Amino acid sequence: MIRISQLKMPCGHSGRDLENRIRKVLRIGKGTPLHMEIRRHSVDARKKPVLFDIYTVDVDLRQSPAADKKLAERLRNRDVTAVAPAGYSFPAAGTGRMTRRPVVIGAGPAGLFCALMLAENGYYPLLLERGKCVEERDRSIREYWESGVLDPSSNVQFGEGGAGTFSDGKLNTQINDKTGRSEQVLKIFVEAGAPRDILYEARPHIGTDKLKEVIPAIRRRILAAGGDVRFGAQVTDLDLEGGRVRAVILADGTRLETDTVVLAPGHSARDTIRSLFDRGIPMEPKAFAIGFRISHPQSLIDRSQYGVWEKEDLDRLGLSAASYKLTARAASGRGVYSFCMCPGGYIVDASSETGRIAVNGMSEHARNSARANSAIVCTVGPEEFGGDHPLEGIRFQRELEEKAYRLGKRAVPVQRDQLLKEKFLERESADPGSAGQSAGQEDLPDPYLQEHDLCIRGRWNPADLSSLLPPDLTRDFIEGMEDFGRKIEGFAGPEAVAAGIEARTSSPVRIPRGEDLQSQIRGLYPCGEGAGYAGGIMSAAMDGLRVAEAIRKTFEEPSVAQVKRWKRRQALAVRNAVSEEEREARSRQIFEEVTKLSDYRSAECVLCYYSIGSEVLTRQFIDRAFIDGKKVYLPRILSREEMRFYRYVPGERLQVSDRGIPEPQASESGDYDTAENGAGRCLVIVPGLSFDSRGGRLGYGGGYYDRFLREHPEVSVCAVSFREQMTENVPMGPLDVRIDRVIVK
Repeated sequence: MIRISQLKMPCGHSGRDLENRIRKVLRIGKGTPLHMEIRRHSVDARKKPVLFDIYTVDVDLRQSPAADKKLAERLRNRDVTAVAPAGYSFPAAGTGRMTRRPVVIGAGPAGLFCALMLAENGYYPLLLERGKCVEERDRSIREYWESGVLDPSSNVQFGEGGAGTFSDGKLNTQINDKTGRSEQVLKIFVEAGAPRDILYEARPHIGTDKLKEVIPAIRRRILAAGGDVRFGAQVTDLDLEGGRVRAVILADGTRLETDTVVLAPGHSARDTIRSLFDRGIPMEPKAFAIGFRISHPQSLIDRSQYGVWEKEDLDRLGLSAASYKLTARAASGRGVYSFCMCPGGYIVDASSETGRIAVNGMSEHARNSARANSAIVCTVGPEEFGGDHPLEGIRFQRELEEKAYRLGKRAVPVQRDQLLKEKFLERESADPGSAGQSAGQEDLPDPYLQEHDLCIRGRWNPADLSSLLPPDLTRDFIEGMEDFGRKIEGFAGPEAVAAGIEARTSSPVRIPRGEDLQSQIRGLYPCGEGAGYAGGIMSAAMDGLRVAEAIRKTFEEPSVAQVKRWKRRQALAVRNAVSEEEREARSRQIFEEVTKLSDYRSAECVLCYYSIGSEVLTRQFIDRAFIDGKKVYLPRILSREEMRFYRYVPGERLQVSDRGIPEPQASESGDYDTAENGAGRCLVIVPGLSFDSRGGRLGYGGGYYDRFLREHPEVSVCAVSFREQMTENVPMGPLDVRIDRVIVK
């Protein structure tokens, strides 16, 4: 493979132009076949409005590595090298025995990617998410933006995909990655439906509209590999014993026994962090950043960055909405910088707690709204938020978000930046000690705000933001904006609009972990942004891969028998949660469907289990089958290896076995194998704990039905199941038998 770096082309060039330039650099004619892959692309605007595309390209000439090396040496061009790209490699399995199913807490990027790698490498994880799936979450968020009625469990912060799903979908990372994790994350995103250009763009992004399709695809991939995903499952506690994790406790009281927990809750799971701190999980405070989200007309940014701003010119040159990255140093010494810049995007109400307001930025893939926005923030630490208690940063965030809620009258408070500055300096000059005091909640009419589409998703009100931050931070924010105005004309001008508050830039706590990525609590793996180890989609997903690697290095791949034991416990708990009223109603519906089957109508005999516990109820169906003229047989366990079916007439006495199962009397004349001898048509109703759409069945572990069905291929088979028992992929061993159909309600 030949790599060409720093390949410079005028913006607006064609694909043919790029190929011709590659041939010229490599000095090869048009007759020589080549396959090229763009590895990196950026725009050079240093001579704006004359703009250039800068590429790194890998070229495959279908020749040996030695020939590639010889060609690169002959060209004597430092930008042409022979390369052998190395891909990502998941490590070999360790030797430890994983006795219980691994649990991943949080379906943000860290949790999703960790669960995916574990699932596809044989560890069958259970992924728990407190919020809803993307499809339902999207509806909850839009309802909140329209009505102001917040669902604390399903919002911009909580739900499948995490906060990043309703953002710009930027995939930037400051990590110097030599492991291949970043490329692996991008590859997985593309396989899930993300645009292919994220593999090479210098500032890759997916967009919230695409992410809402990509994230469910990753979920389906986890399920297909044998993992399970449970929504509406908020973790409120961990059971610890002897310095080790023993179980995860959910808000509804469910206890999930495990010895391997990946803690990836996201940066806004404050209640979960509080409960884990109270449980004794070691934590420490971490610096984060706060400020305002600033919005400008996108054309202002395009003009500054490109020198062109008309849509037709941008399209002709193949340019997307321009972005920026700005930093400044205030007189106090504090850094002020832009964060999470969203070209052609929206400011969104990203609140997750009643009585508090938080904002974020969001863009769709096309980045085609009329305004750009970015957080302009200052870093804060224990000295700003008043102490070194691990949860002090959360208290500070909440105070500011409550203040924003009051200033905005239960909506996002908005003010033009120039007015914010004027109000602050006016009060500071009158009384330096009062600059940070509230100016009240009087209406602040501003024609600009009313006459322009500010591209805000959620309700907003004009307000005086000059008192929202502590005075020192407001002063530094103003200095930073003035500095940015000298770099981008108009940045601090009359069209700059501020919205508050941006306080969730990263987690305010860190959960320490060792070199093996475990907490001091053994078996607990802090992971991703909420645990303090990432800042954004990309770094969080990469940390998810890293934690999955650590688990892989520790534990051997579990056997199918182990996985079945894990899944049986989970499936039984899920089935037991179906109420008695629901169980009765849905059992009737299930068997109404069964009696409509042609296999039932034509059957001379029906082999059915006698339901116990939380199983689909069969007693009314057994009576119905007898009335319909069917010969009914029930199972009886004769030994650890043998189950036989015996004739049963409703009303006959059943014997309760040691297993607590009512069984028919054993008699040679009533034995199915003796009486029927394979003659006539027969329908078998099969119980189970879990099923999939391909006929996979997870039974109770005795193997009785599998043996019976192997020995009686002539019978028709139908399983009955509540919808909660259905899963994407039941682990199947070589002796397991797939069933013909499952009736589900």
